[in-house]
Amino acid sequence: MAYDMRFVKKVFQEKDPGDQGMRGRYAVLALMVEEEGQASLIFEVRSERLRRQPGEICFPGGHIEPGESPLQCAVRETAEELGIPGKDIKVISSLGYEYTYTGELLHSFVGQTDAQALRRSCLNPEEVKEIFKAPLSFFLEQGPREAYDYQSYHIWGLTARVVRRLVKRCLHP
Repeated sequence: MAYDMRFVKKVFQEKDPGDQGMRGRYAVLALMVEEEGQASLIFEVRSERLRRQPGEICFPGGHIEPGESPLQCAVRETAEELGIPGKDIKVISSLGYEYTYTGELLHSFVGQTDAQALRRSCLNPEEVKEIFKAPLSFFLEQGPREAYDYQSYHIWGLTARVVRRLVKRCLHP
């Protein structure tokens, strides 16, 4: 058998590597808004109606559907959860990805919406109890951490890991 480039192309064109043993693929959007010259991150408090992690702090996001890219998922989920039209969500960059201890893969992105779109938002009560804004400066002054406490909100776990990644990128561009 000849192991030429035709062979290599055939092997890789016909096979999808799949999830490589991952339990699931997810994407989130660290959405920001600028008001009065100050950028703030927008967080969700998950609905108490949810089966997984009710009441916890998170970014909008969810499970990547078949045929959907991580970026498409992050924008779709943000639009569904916050009621902000996709056209009003501008993705700035990928923040990379994280593996969870349970074998899931989380892609994260940073994006922006305008204050007017945020004011017009209509939260999906099945998924979101409330949203709150926290100034980016708060996180930059704290530096990279395992968890953050902003007002009465405790930001930890994967959400804090995404914030930490964003903070590191801002502090060390």
